[in-house]
Amino acid sequence: YLPHPLTEDGATALLATWRRLFTQPAKLEFLHAWSPNDVTQALLSDGFNAHFLAAALLRAAEAATDEDYDPAALTAIGEEVRRRRGLPLPEPHPLTAELKPLLGEALPEFFFRHHVPWRDLYFPLLATAPDGTKTVLLPAGRLPGYDSATSQEMRLKALRLLGFRTLTIDPVAVWKDVDRAVEDLADQLKKKD
Repeated sequence: YLPHPLTEDGATALLATWRRLFTQPAKLEFLHAWSPNDVTQALLSDGFNAHFLAAALLRAAEAATDEDYDPAALTAIGEEVRRRRGLPLPEPHPLTAELKPLLGEALPEFFFRHHVPWRDLYFPLLATAPDGTKTVLLPAGRLPGYDSATSQEMRLKALRLLGFRTLTIDPVAVWKDVDRAVEDLADQLKKKD
């Protein structure tokens, strides 16, 4: 429940738990008394505060559950939270930048996209098979920007629940023999689960 206005205790609790709320893979339901104008005003406020966070959560939930699902709105909300926290935008992963054209040559029937925004992070490399299957290629098996094992596992589980496959890129194998590593990745991408 997100009351409006937030109490001091409510604001403190939201500031302490906001990361978990933004990354929760389970379904959440927000109950609130915020008008559309309240949400807009909180989003236009300065700085990183509990009112802004509550409004960002409500707007993200609205964008995610809208009949015309709007991934651009979710990305914009994540970017604004990141900007207000003073966190730099992640740079594209150099390994996947190098592998994208090589995999594109090996699998011309696939569609590859590099540094793809998703929720509040970026997929290093996303491969879409001719049948529509989407595979996220992860250097060293990790999503960028999250260092806790629990956070990583929650994100990977959310991806799988949404129908994404994941594939680990072994950086050492690429370094030792890039041609062989590309061949192995291509073989794995062609396999059906």
